Amino acid sequence: MRNKYKTIFIFLSSVVFFTVFLNTAAWAAKKTGIKSVNIKITGKIMADTKFGDEKIEVSTTGKNYVVEEFSFKNDIFAWSENDAPELKIHLKADDNCYFQASRSSQIRINGATFKKADREDSATSLYITVILPAPANQMNVIENAVLSRDGSCVWETIEDAGSYEFKFIRDDVVIAGTQGTLLTNLNYRNLMTKEGNYCFKVRPISRANPDFAGQWSESNKLYFSRSEAMAVENENMTRKSSGNWEQTEEGSWKFKGDDGLYARNEWRKLNNKWYYFLSDAYMAIGWHNINDKWYYFDMTTGEMFANSVTPDGYFVSFSGEWVP
Repeated sequence: MRNKYKTIFIFLSSVVFFTVFLNTAAWAAKKTGIKSVNIKITGKIMADTKFGDEKIEVSTTGKNYVVEEFSFKNDIFAWSENDAPELKIHLKADDNCYFQASRSSQIRINGATFKKADREDSATSLYITVILPAPANQMNVIENAVLSRDGSCVWETIEDAGSYEFKFIRDDVVIAGTQGTLLTNLNYRNLMTKEGNYCFKVRPISRANPDFAGQWSESNKLYFSRSEAMAVENENMTRKSSGNWEQTEEGSWKFKGDDGLYARNEWRKLNNKWYYFLSDAYMAIGWHNINDKWYYFDMTTGEMFANSVTPDGYFVSFSGEWVP
C-alpha cells in the first residue's frame, strides 16, 4: 500500500512539473526575448557637486524596452575628484517582451563601465550597475565629427580636453595610425587615393590628466569612387615635388606646395630623399610610428634612414622600416 501511494505521489509530481514547464514554455513562446541592450550615458559630474544635483542623462537606442529610472548608489554628500560614481539603471521591457540579456557581452554601455546586471519581475526588468569615470577624468563625448569630400576632418571642441587623438580609416581599416593633435580640424584628402568608404575616429585627452582618454567618436562615412580616388592621386603627383621649405620660429620645418597647401600626414620625396610630414605640417624627426610601422628620421635634416643603423642602434630596411 505504501508503495502504491508513493507511485501516485511521483506521478502527480511529474504532472505538476510538466504542467509548469509547458506553461512556462508557452509563456516564453508568446513573448519577444530581448537579446542585447544599448545604453548611452551623457553629461558629467563636476567635483564639489552636491549629491543629487548631477547633470546626467541615460538613453537607449534599443527596441522593446525603455529606461524606467536611474540613480547613484554612492554614500556621499558631495563628489570629490577621485570618487567612482556608481549608477544603477532600471530598464523596463515593453508588453509581451522579456530580457534574455544579462551578461556584459550582451550589454553595450557608452559613457561608463559595466559592473553587473540582474533580471527581476519575471525578466521584465533589467537592473544594470555601471561605473562612471571619476570627476577628475570626465569629459563630454564628441557629438559632431564631420568628414567632407575635400578631405577636411572637423569636430567640436571639448571644454576639458587638452588635446585629441585621431585616426583615419578606409573600409574599416586604419590607414593613418593614431596621432595626437591640438587642432579640431585636419585634412586627409591626400590619403583618399583608393575607392572605398572613408571616415575618421577622434577622442579627447584630458587636460587635467593626460593619461585619461575619452571615448572614440566616429564621423560620417564617405564613399569615394575610383575616379575620385584617381583624381586625388593625380593631385598628389602634381604637388609632391614642387614647393618651398619654410622654417618656423622654433626651428622646425614645413613644406609648402605650389598650391599654397602644406604637406600633412604624408610622405614626400624631395631631391631623392624621403620625408614625412605630420598632421600639424611639421617635418618628422626621430622615431615615428606610421601605419603601424616604425621609421627613423634624421634629427637635423628630417631625411628618412634606409638600409642603415639608427643613432640608437636599430637597423632599418631599404624601405625605412625598423627590422626587429
